Amino acid sequence: MRSGCDLFIVTNTMEEKIILDNFGYEPAEIANTGFARWDVLKDCSQESHNILIMPTWRNWLDSVSDEAFENSDYFRNYMQLLNSERFSEILEKYDLQIYFYLHAKFQSHLKTFRIASNRIHVLSFGDTPVNEMLMKCRMLITDYSSVCWDMLYQNKPTLFYQFDLDQYNEAHGSYIDMHKDLFGDRAETLDQLLDSLEKTIQNGFRMEPKYEQMQQEYFRFEDHEHSRHICEEIK
Repeated sequence: MRSGCDLFIVTNTMEEKIILDNFGYEPAEIANTGFARWDVLKDCSQESHNILIMPTWRNWLDSVSDEAFENSDYFRNYMQLLNSERFSEILEKYDLQIYFYLHAKFQSHLKTFRIASNRIHVLSFGDTPVNEMLMKCRMLITDYSSVCWDMLYQNKPTLFYQFDLDQYNEAHGSYIDMHKDLFGDRAETLDQLLDSLEKTIQNGFRMEPKYEQMQQEYFRFEDHEHSRHICEEIK
């Protein structure tokens, strides 16, 4: 369904196709420029041992009690990951630090996350600007968050932990096929996620060639001048 704007700014060729196919815009009304915020985005992770875990929210958990939140698959799966013995062993083996950033909508439940490892740090909303975390980390673990595009722009790997895909698609919907269109390994179980994590670490935090190829195909510009491109399209 078409919105009220005359020019639709998109970040990549996949998004451009989604807008063409679903929103009623003509090609001349879509500008593939990238995000303006990417102008300042640069990789600052060369000496870093940091991994960012940044899951998105779930609309069925909006405004629920702490008890209901703690009984959710969302909470149980992330607690299982953060307190996993195998996960702790991986962090020790490769001398890594984890920064767990809960979505702003779930910040009231931050106190429910109890984590034993001193290598895992739970961040409150506003502690550190999101773009700083994305620039300093070596890789991202998320579920469905769009920050994965900021990581792809930096040529950094993302792992997608999707233990509730069917429920998420039913509640939120998606314009992409999570089984085919993601530019990083996808996991539905903790063991699958940790297998992919260790593989990525051992590969020096490099994206696999097939994901590097997707990265090259998706972005029209990678010149950190996206504000200028947007202004030119508007003019």
